[in-house]
Amino acid sequence: MTKRVAKTLTAKVLRKQYLYNKLVTDKRRAIFQARRQRALEVSNMVEGGWSQFHIEATKWRKLPKKFSAWDIANDDGWTVAHEAAMSWVLPDDFPFWGLADNHGVIVGHVAARQGTLPFDFNQWAIANEAGWSIAHEAAKYGNLPMDFELWDLADNRGRAVAHSAARSGHLPPDFNQWALADYAGWTVAHEAALHGNLPDYFNQWALADVYEETVADVLAHYNLKGEDKAMIVVSQSAKLLVHLNAEQMYALIEAAGRVCYQSPMSTNPDAQEKFIRGLIGRGHHSVLEHGVLGFKFVTDRGVMAELTRHRLASFSVESTRYCRYEDPDSFKVICPFELASPEYNSWLDAMNNSKKAYDAFLKAGVPPQIARSVLPQCFATTIYMTANVREWRHVFALRTSSAAHPQMRELMGLALAQARDRYPVLFDDL
Repeated sequence: MTKRVAKTLTAKVLRKQYLYNKLVTDKRRAIFQARRQRALEVSNMVEGGWSQFHIEATKWRKLPKKFSAWDIANDDGWTVAHEAAMSWVLPDDFPFWGLADNHGVIVGHVAARQGTLPFDFNQWAIANEAGWSIAHEAAKYGNLPMDFELWDLADNRGRAVAHSAARSGHLPPDFNQWALADYAGWTVAHEAALHGNLPDYFNQWALADVYEETVADVLAHYNLKGEDKAMIVVSQSAKLLVHLNAEQMYALIEAAGRVCYQSPMSTNPDAQEKFIRGLIGRGHHSVLEHGVLGFKFVTDRGVMAELTRHRLASFSVESTRYCRYEDPDSFKVICPFELASPEYNSWLDAMNNSKKAYDAFLKAGVPPQIARSVLPQCFATTIYMTANVREWRHVFALRTSSAAHPQMRELMGLALAQARDRYPVLFDDL
């Protein structure tokens, strides 16, 4: 065979390979376009505009490797990217961190709240139209890295990232930029004092805002000690009450599932995990009802009213009929989301007036079950809630969606994070 003939044959082979690769690429592109069109059609059919991609976003490997339709949104503007950020660490080069829903929540906010930002993330300044950045949201939930330095990054009202961290109690131990202020002169120190988060070493009591209210004044007004102290502002919390460890829980659910198929128990953890995930994937959720979890929640009366609508759970709730709250340390309230001065100060005044009215009723001999009529909707309460795994999956799916109340989303987000950490096989697909 001559060299010319060999070259001709090689060229023909390469040409055939090129045409084959092009055919495969075009076919894949056509399949993806058809899939996207199907998702858009489904989004018009499903209540709320949820697409098939929203559902698949919680199961990362089901999305195409080169998926690009991140902006497909439901009726609230909640995109596939938002849904993916709820559960998964998006790629380092992800281009849609600033994609916002109808309420101004960007994809970066969701990841910052859920703790799913990439390890070396550095796009902290991306913000919504109000200037509330990814860094602000991460500071609020304590998800900033240890070496974070952009404390002075401010929103449209001049409120810095440090304000957000001071409010939630997530400032680093060595923080010293207390004089950072918003446009009203309200400093980070004011914010920390308002929420009882000043460290013991703090000594800049004379810092004042434009109304000449000093840090010392804030502490004296809202966080008085002894008999003059009116109340305590607390944050929501969720604590998992462990009934079974992960090994015991998985063994119980597997045993229940094996009965249905008369199959032998697994001999290793990997096989056990595969079996349980298979049950969940096939929708055989009844076996999950054998596993039970309990949480201790601290939330307000409004969230409690929504939470107790889940009829398949058991509740024990702090009773305002029999409990007395004249002790300042027992009169606890939870601040609504996103209130800043001066609105926050107005809210605090309303809470103090509520406390005064409640105390006056008790001193006049009015029983607690009548005096409670002046307690605010945001009055803190403790709830013990117990339900089976199947019901918890339903609760988490419903109450962490974009349609849920912001404080409900926060509370259930805290609970879901603990459930995932303790029982990943049962909850890491949510």
